[in-house]
Amino acid sequence: LTIVLRDVAAKVPLSGFQGENLVERLDPRLGWYEGPTLLQVIDNLRPPTRRSDLPTRLTVSDIFKTPGLGGCVAGKIEAGAVEAGHSLVFRPGDTVGQVRAVEKHGRRVTSGWAGDSVVIALQGVDLDTVRVGHVLCDAKCPIPLVTSFYAQILTFDIPVPLTKGSHVVPQHRVNCSVFVAYWNHEVGSPYTVA
Repeated sequence: LTIVLRDVAAKVPLSGFQGENLVERLDPRLGWYEGPTLLQVIDNLRPPTRRSDLPTRLTVSDIFKTPGLGGCVAGKIEAGAVEAGHSLVFRPGDTVGQVRAVEKHGRRVTSGWAGDSVVIALQGVDLDTVRVGHVLCDAKCPIPLVTSFYAQILTFDIPVPLTKGSHVVPQHRVNCSVFVAYWNHEVGSPYTVA
């Protein structure tokens, strides 16, 4: 098994079927290997750095209303922190709202930090204008909007191959922390793409 996580690379021979070299080395045939077990490699991994010192960025993954909290958005805080009283702005668009409450794992907390998946109760926001894929930003430092961008596109099982100059209309955001938006001039409304 080769484990590659950013700057860590380790080759660990193991047998998941027999449990060899997962936690301890038992088989004498593995005497040639002097490296760590899989558990030792995992224990030595450094936790990811959380970018809590940067302006707030939260990618919206769900929008809903609850009897206790009212209008809420759920998502992962990519950078910064969120706490009650913060003013946040949705991008695209410039809808500004106040954070009323923050929940993490079903419990109300005082704040959420980069890397946390949270539910944020908002006031002063019409949730009909918010879409999955929008980004909540610090109102004092919103992300800039662009009119064009370059993208690498990965496709699966398409009937016609993409060639240079092909027109592509992205439709949905799937497990991606990158946010892109474009303006449909014919309809005059933003479409979320990521």
